[in-house]
Amino acid sequence: MSDWLRIAALPLLVVAIIIRRAEREAVTALESSGALTESTSIELPPSNRLGRWQIGRLEAAGAIRASAASLYYFVPSAYGSFRDRRRRRAAIIVSTLMLLALVSWYLSR
Repeated sequence: MSDWLRIAALPLLVVAIIIRRAEREAVTALESSGALTESTSIELPPSNRLGRWQIGRLEAAGAIRASAASLYYFVPSAYGSFRDRRRRRAAIIVSTLMLLALVSWYLSR
């Protein structure tokens, strides 16, 4: 693998880790507090910019829903669908990258 590709991949990996961490923290906070309905909704802990963006993605996917002013609750079935879509998208991207790497390797021989 070329050096520039390794250097470019590192920041992307760090951003992905930060985003997944924010997602995990939000989901864990909602699940552990039992916020599964509108009546049991809670306020999520403050987060950084990427964390707020990820909460917005979860909300857009229906995995978490806002009930009142800054109160949220968790929807496990929608979260499962969200994760399935993400896995499918990741599998397509990884497969494409592996194919491109294989073609690049073959052509460089």
